[in-house]
Amino acid sequence: MTKDFPIGLIMTIEQLSTFGQKLIEEVPFCAVDFETTQLPNSSRELAIIEIGAQRFLGDELTAKPFQTLVNPQCAIRQFDTGVSGITNAMVVNKPSFMEVRESFFSYIKDCVLLAHNAPFDKRALESQCVRDGCKAPLNLYIDSVPLLRKVTKLDSYSLESAASHFSIKVSNTHRAIADCQLLISVFWHINKLLVELHGVRYFRDLRQLIGIRTNSRAKQGTLFD
Repeated sequence: MTKDFPIGLIMTIEQLSTFGQKLIEEVPFCAVDFETTQLPNSSRELAIIEIGAQRFLGDELTAKPFQTLVNPQCAIRQFDTGVSGITNAMVVNKPSFMEVRESFFSYIKDCVLLAHNAPFDKRALESQCVRDGCKAPLNLYIDSVPLLRKVTKLDSYSLESAASHFSIKVSNTHRAIADCQLLISVFWHINKLLVELHGVRYFRDLRQLIGIRTNSRAKQGTLFD
């Protein structure tokens, strides 16, 4: 969706205590993806037009997927329709973000959020919450892009390129739930290679691999580049 760039994470002491001692396959993850449109007269503010989320633990999906189109209460840019295929007509009678907020926040509760190019999705959610006057959830995010860079050497680190590298069938890309399900398949392959190449088995091992830092004063889910 946007260009990839490596990031690390700031993990609070509480989060490290909660997840750090667990094997990666014991950590409750939720893959998330937002399709968005840029707000008029703004180069950074985003409005969510589709939400996709899928909870998983190890190699098992642990809930039905969460998916919904969202009425952004503004016109969807033609460029963004070209990326996602989502048109104004498709969202005109769909709920607003505020109408689906509570059910979405409940779905991702207590999960580590997995996203491909997580800064984009984190910014999209925070931008939407600021616009609607609500607080964004405090989940920790893990970005699959720097993990992918640690186990592969690709010309492109897009989700589609990663799927092709791992011989995963791709369909209906740039729709939120399809991208979530594709990301989970990619993550399973990444996780196997993390063990083989780096001996990463515990969630705390990611601390050294992708620069997770502990900070007792950090806000949960804060990312740095």
